Amino acid sequence: MSPQLLATLNSVDVTKYVVEYRISKNFVSYRYEPDPFGASKRNARYNPDGVNCFYIADSIETAQREVNFSFKDKALYYVNPCSIFAFDAQRFAKDFSFSPMLTGAEKDGGYQFSQDLAEHLVNTQGLSGVAYPSRQMALEGKTGMCIAILPQNSQLDSGKLLIFHKPTV
Repeated sequence: MSPQLLATLNSVDVTKYVVEYRISKNFVSYRYEPDPFGASKRNARYNPDGVNCFYIADSIETAQREVNFSFKDKALYYVNPCSIFAFDAQRFAKDFSFSPMLTGAEKDGGYQFSQDLAEHLVNTQGLSGVAYPSRQMALEGKTGMCIAILPQNSQLDSGKLLIFHKPTV
C-alpha cells in the first residue's frame, strides 16, 4: 500500500465516509451461470485474485460498460431491494486528492490503489462495501455508480450472497 494512502486512512475517521445506499429495483449484476450467487474471485478493480467480491451497478447500462468480457457466460440478475452501508470512495478521493488513482486504469495503478483501499477497509475497519463511480461511464461523459461488496466468508451463506434474482419476463 502506498505510504500516502495508509497515512491518510490511519488519520481519518472512515465512518464519516460510510453512506447508506438504498438499493432500488434498478441495481443489477452480471452473474456467472450456473452459480449466480457465488463470488467473483478474479482480479478486478476492488479485489485481487482469490478474494470474494460481488459487483453491482446502478443500471443495466452501467453494468454493461463496467463488464469487459463476453456476455455469453453471464446472465443479468437484479439486486433485491435493501440497504447497503458502503464507503464512499469518490468523496474520500476528492477530499484527499486521490481521484486520479481511484478511477485510474489497471495499467496505471488504479486497480492496485482500489484493492489496497478495499483491503484496509475490510481488514481494519470491518467494512465490506465500497461505492465508487463507474470509470467506463465517465469515459463516455456519463455518470454511473457501482458498489463492490467484499464479504468475509463468515458473512456468506455457504459461500453465497443471496441478494440476486433473475428478471421476470
